[in-house]
Amino acid sequence: MKNWSGGRQKQRRARNKSAREIALEVLYHVDTRKAFADLQLNRFLKRKELQPRDAALATEIVFGTVRWRMRLDWVLGVHVRDGLDSLNPWIRNILRMAVYQLYFLDRVPAHAIVDESVKLAKKFGNPGMAGLVNAVLRRILREGDSSNPEEKLDDPLEGMAVAYSHPEWLVSRWLERFGDEEVRELLQANNQAPGISLRVHAGKTDREILRQ
Repeated sequence: MKNWSGGRQKQRRARNKSAREIALEVLYHVDTRKAFADLQLNRFLKRKELQPRDAALATEIVFGTVRWRMRLDWVLGVHVRDGLDSLNPWIRNILRMAVYQLYFLDRVPAHAIVDESVKLAKKFGNPGMAGLVNAVLRRILREGDSSNPEEKLDDPLEGMAVAYSHPEWLVSRWLERFGDEEVRELLQANNQAPGISLRVHAGKTDREILRQ
């Protein structure tokens, strides 16, 4: 007779994953295996391990961290003594997603972000790495917005590219065509989460029926 207890235990562990843990696993695969974030995230969400609210949080963290990764890596490069590349991919992505939450998700308390990040570091690293994560995040909290690439970097083009997490060649091209303020608006708009759009299937309904 087969022993199914191991399979049931694995299922229970899967169901116990938090939104941040699932976001971390997606980002790890994006970082180390060049996986597509949307496809990797969908694999987890289709398992229906998370409640809708937690699924939304995981989605926000994954896409936000990918979207702002250039800016996040620069901030962390300032605060991680030996550089971000010196860290293993799990810890590196724990820090990335934590800084994204601290900078862009003001509805999530900072202490909760730090605490959850330390827990993840203990699970996917070791106590030493957990201490490093705690120290780096608390240092960033103390300094606030002082790590502004446009103020710290000598090259204005590089500073703008890092600040808005876009490749320099694209920022340079837009600056040649548009004014500085318009480019900033374009960069900011390009980093916004897309809205939801609906298209009417004219063969089955019309706009008014769909609206109702």
